[in-house]
Amino acid sequence: MAETTAGGTRIVKRAGAPAPIPEGTIPELFFDAVARYDKADAWRVRRPGGWESLSHRWIAEEVRRCALGLRALGLAPGDRAAILSENRPEWHLADFACATSGVVSVPLYATLPAAQIEFMLRDSGARLVFVSTAEQLEKVQTLRRACADLAHVVAFEPELGGRDVLTLDDLRDRGDAALAGAGADRHRALAGSVRPHDLLTILYTSGTTGRPKGVMLTHNNLVSNVRASLEILPVGPTDVALSFLPLSHILERMVDYAFFSAGVTIAYCESFQRVGDYLAEVRPTVAAAVPRVYEKVYAAVHERAAAAGAARRRLFAWAVRVARAWAEARLAGRRANPALALQHALADRLVYAKVRARMGGRVRYFLSGGAPLDPALGIFFFGLGVRILEGYGLTETSPVIAVNRPDRIRFGTVGPPIPGVEVAIAEDGEILTRGPHVMKGYYGLPEETAAVLEPDGWFHTGDVGDLD
Repeated sequence: MAETTAGGTRIVKRAGAPAPIPEGTIPELFFDAVARYDKADAWRVRRPGGWESLSHRWIAEEVRRCALGLRALGLAPGDRAAILSENRPEWHLADFACATSGVVSVPLYATLPAAQIEFMLRDSGARLVFVSTAEQLEKVQTLRRACADLAHVVAFEPELGGRDVLTLDDLRDRGDAALAGAGADRHRALAGSVRPHDLLTILYTSGTTGRPKGVMLTHNNLVSNVRASLEILPVGPTDVALSFLPLSHILERMVDYAFFSAGVTIAYCESFQRVGDYLAEVRPTVAAAVPRVYEKVYAAVHERAAAAGAARRRLFAWAVRVARAWAEARLAGRRANPALALQHALADRLVYAKVRARMGGRVRYFLSGGAPLDPALGIFFFGLGVRILEGYGLTETSPVIAVNRPDRIRFGTVGPPIPGVEVAIAEDGEILTRGPHVMKGYYGLPEETAAVLEPDGWFHTGDVGDLD
């Protein structure tokens, strides 16, 4: 039966019985994980001498010092601080420092040119920007005078400090001074004053079809997505994740929040060019990626086989046929017949295990989002023993709306809605969604917000889909 929303949109199909998701804040998530797991290797980072482990206790202390440093610089709850950096532990230190002090973070892609960075800094009214490297600092210095609100630049690298540039060490020192004068519980008091529906972050859309829009997400937007995702995606303190999608992308950020909340060890990869090396070194059990990453792995596997001798090429072609036949049977809910099962076991020893070894050999499943995954690609990896769970969402939805379950994969679909999320199909085929994951709105753009967000909470995705 069709339903009409408050905005006049006719709904013809609906799915997702809302399950209540407890409200919360990122500070609550952060302190709970630190207290619950207390691991020596909460984070891992590649240094010139090898991999270094960073403990929950170290992280908590660094976040406290940086959060109090932000307050000492005069940043108040609701002020904006931008983060211009590649994936690295300092990115999350800055992010958690902002979250636990009530400051609103504004992530910026490290690949952006200075002109786009200037627009986002000015539009958000950022009072501070964290920068990672000399390259990022140079971008900011060229536009600093044009950003009237920008009072502070904080560099992650110690050698980048100067007269008008603070370093992370300087920020920590200011936090230490504030801590000495306010007592050890000052940070927890600041974090405790943050409320679930307070603004957590502003993320800018690409702007490919117009000016970039700042998507306003609250603490509860992200926390609800984390908690709902963890109900259906089993991860825990024995898992290891490789973080290589940009943390300025909402998918990697939410996934890393979920991993941190579940006690997963997170290893940081600062560049796509290093992913292959880091997969072999870190040997992750879980990770998130966009389809392009899986396409590159697929192409590399086939190129390697093509460069081998004729016998190896025939072996690989046979193994691929077996993998697809076996996967199609299993995905259809059937057991492979004895002959196919025997061939698959043999192909696993001769071919599949070697492919998995190049990805570390321990992957339980990968997550895929950001663009449609070719079903043939998903079936190929499934047959090799690597499960890819495709999902769907947008920056405006924090981001996950739906995802395939590990025990119920249907390639060519994005799976059922996650707990607490409603999905509807409008009469014209547009996908609508409603729930605690939907953004607060576009920063400073009430008309653009009203154009996509109905008064009764339904968000217009602009995408077309169907429910079966």
